[in-house]
Amino acid sequence: MRILHLLTLVAVIAAPLALHATQITYTETFVGSGSVTNGNFTEQFSNQLVTLTGVGDTDNVVNQSSGLFINIVPTTFSVAGGLGGAFADEIQFVSNQGLGVGGVGDNTTDAAVMFTTNSAFNTYDLTTAFGPVTGAPIFNAGAHFGTTSGAFSIDSAGDSTFQATTGASPVPEPSSLILLGTGALGVLGVMKRKLLAA
Repeated sequence: MRILHLLTLVAVIAAPLALHATQITYTETFVGSGSVTNGNFTEQFSNQLVTLTGVGDTDNVVNQSSGLFINIVPTTFSVAGGLGGAFADEIQFVSNQGLGVGGVGDNTTDAAVMFTTNSAFNTYDLTTAFGPVTGAPIFNAGAHFGTTSGAFSIDSAGDSTFQATTGASPVPEPSSLILLGTGALGVLGVMKRKLLAA
């Protein structure tokens, strides 16, 4: 009986703490030109605002090597005027402290989608709110990246801006759900025993 009470107490206290991982939203914006090709149809964009947005969890940030931080997250793109979609390739947001650059890379093709050059990245590790910081862009002009709308490609771009914002995730992690369920079962067990004893 004491073990049940102890488990219940631990689960009830720990559940609210574990329910919300730290969600982080990364954005990379720039004015550029390029295209999205789907089969035989290519839609061009010229000097339009392009936004790349990735939403993930700070717990998934990996220090791949000394000062090279990555976070693989679901990522979307939008182009002013209505063109947009989700990347089908595995996309990672990157902060390379040694080079002072950060931004979006395609882990599937091992190519830069869009990076921003700024010395602020020298101390950034992708786990906190950051920026916005603006700098010269680094990208693979003409490279094609798989998306739900077709092959996304950037031909030219002006300065790019990187920003990260944080907030509590509204979606509980699976381990948190198990912990919460254990606590609820414990509470129900205690209530049932008290009712039967009465």
